[in-house]
Amino acid sequence: MNSDAVILGLNERHAVVRLGGRTAIITEDTDPVLNRTFYAYGSFQDIRNLYSNRQVIVGEDRNGDPIWKSLGDAWLEHPMRRQYDGITFSPGRDVPGWFNLWRGFAVQPRAGDWSLLSNHVYDNICCGNAEHFWYLLNWMAATVQRAGEPAEVAVALRGKRGTGKGVFGRELGALFGHHFVHIAHARHLTQGWRGLCQDRTDAAAAGVGCQ
Repeated sequence: MNSDAVILGLNERHAVVRLGGRTAIITEDTDPVLNRTFYAYGSFQDIRNLYSNRQVIVGEDRNGDPIWKSLGDAWLEHPMRRQYDGITFSPGRDVPGWFNLWRGFAVQPRAGDWSLLSNHVYDNICCGNAEHFWYLLNWMAATVQRAGEPAEVAVALRGKRGTGKGVFGRELGALFGHHFVHIAHARHLTQGWRGLCQDRTDAAAAGVGCQ
């Protein structure tokens, strides 16, 4: 197997990145339970160990015989490996040379009728209070229009089970695709839900709806 033929394949999943004063490997994967992208960080040795059972041809010796090398080493030493100067979370703009954790909204904007959800937000979430409704509506709009800025306000919902708090959170969060996850208990956030807290930048940027 020629190394050039598989380097691009590994580039789809792995990249070399600068993290502060060290160099690491970032691996993009999909959680089979949450069905969302997560990022794992490892060392050069980790990538060598992962692919130590696969060999590729990296050239020929003076006799014309193929020179074999483990796939991990071949990828690390290849000039076409995917590489970034750092990691950022920048919705709405490209940062050349940096790995952008933002993967875009999960939907395309178009005209439609959202009266059912609007009525739910007004009648149930805001208890018919017009001032609260418009405040929440503006807060929702800001999360989309200025996705790259801190919200500065965290909305907390309290109510009996079944009143529709989760419906509100899931419908709003669905706009953000894998950047959002709906959880049912605080321990799901603090005790290692895979991908949610792999990186502080991603965790801070992710929207979380709690019920």
